[in-house]
Amino acid sequence: MKFEELMKKYFDIDDNYIEKHKDKLSRISYLKEDAIIKKIEFYQDLFGFSNGDMKKIIRIAPEYLGVSNDLVISKIKFFQNYFGLSKKDVLKMVKTFPTILMYADEFVKGKEKFFFEMFGISKSEFAKILKIYPAIVSYLEDSVILKFEYIEKTLGVKKSEFSDLLKGFPAVLGYSEDAISSKINFYQSKLKLSVGEIVKMVKISPAILGFSEDTLNSKIEFFESEYGIKTDEFGKIVKKYPTILNLNENTVQGKESFYSREFGINKADFSKMIKSNAAILGLSEETVLLKKQQIQDMKLSAKDIIREPAVLTAPANSLKFRYMILRQVATKEEILSRPNWFMLSHKKTFARLMGLSGREVKLSHLLCNESIFQKQFGMSSDELMEVYPLNEESLKQIVAGFKEVSDEEISLSDEEMLYAVLK
Repeated sequence: MKFEELMKKYFDIDDNYIEKHKDKLSRISYLKEDAIIKKIEFYQDLFGFSNGDMKKIIRIAPEYLGVSNDLVISKIKFFQNYFGLSKKDVLKMVKTFPTILMYADEFVKGKEKFFFEMFGISKSEFAKILKIYPAIVSYLEDSVILKFEYIEKTLGVKKSEFSDLLKGFPAVLGYSEDAISSKINFYQSKLKLSVGEIVKMVKISPAILGFSEDTLNSKIEFFESEYGIKTDEFGKIVKKYPTILNLNENTVQGKESFYSREFGINKADFSKMIKSNAAILGLSEETVLLKKQQIQDMKLSAKDIIREPAVLTAPANSLKFRYMILRQVATKEEILSRPNWFMLSHKKTFARLMGLSGREVKLSHLLCNESIFQKQFGMSSDELMEVYPLNEESLKQIVAGFKEVSDEEISLSDEEMLYAVLK
């Protein structure tokens, strides 16, 4: 059987493919059927490739059939020994970018050196990029520099920020200037975002440059049809929480079902929570369940969560203790009506409470930002934390003080008490 017929038989290629890749194929046209079968078996034994995997890889890189087994093994060892990658990592790289094993070791090292010298990307960081985007080794250095200069000019991104962009979304190197410009124009015209806002979004979630306009329009339509969130509202949400674009419809609907099941929150109120703090969509169910018990202990209602969904983002084991500290100077209603009452460090809140002892302490004194606190009281929270460290004794003092001002039955578990002291 002729070589071309063998390629058709084992890799489902047609005459058009043979014509298009005749130069590559001519270099391995000496291969006989038994050699091709042995090579397929070798790759399947080495990587666990399926027949489908083999067909896909050989169509992209037919030269694999002509490479010696020893050379392939040496390439794998190079990535393992030099970059600390596992065999599983290399397998994924080959599936993603089959020609990765065709590059000389020194060539790959040269790419690593270039990205370090140009953008400060370390060897370990380059290894992480390789795992998710091995095609990075294929870009000409001049083209990478031109891409950086374009993004620098268009988005005002500095070299260090471009480095972060590459680490988060290296596939940006494969986007043309027109594609990037079109994406920026979409965010500006459709979601009414400024270039400055888009830059901030890219820094948080570089992948936003990778979504097609069809995908983005689909997400916009989903949130409007499912949760009544208008396009302009969605733009404001994306500005604050760009990673919402990474979530698929099933994930969002799964979150809705979870909050309905665990807290009795209906679709309309779930929509309000998304508008107020879309970060809740990124919380795992396990994380939220860790806080659910504390929320129940404090007898917070679904309305309290809907009004301030960010309470679910507070550190898991400190919610009740933060509340106990603030309860010394304010009612439950006053505390819950204060936005982000749970976000200030519990050690800092405690130190402020103790440092202001003997004065008329208000809730705002304990929760204000540091510059306002220092201006008003002439001392820093850090200084107070040195004088009033949170330890087991002071913890008991807070619990006792809480019981004096409140008849709420709230207690701290051993785990919560340990967290309050150590964290």
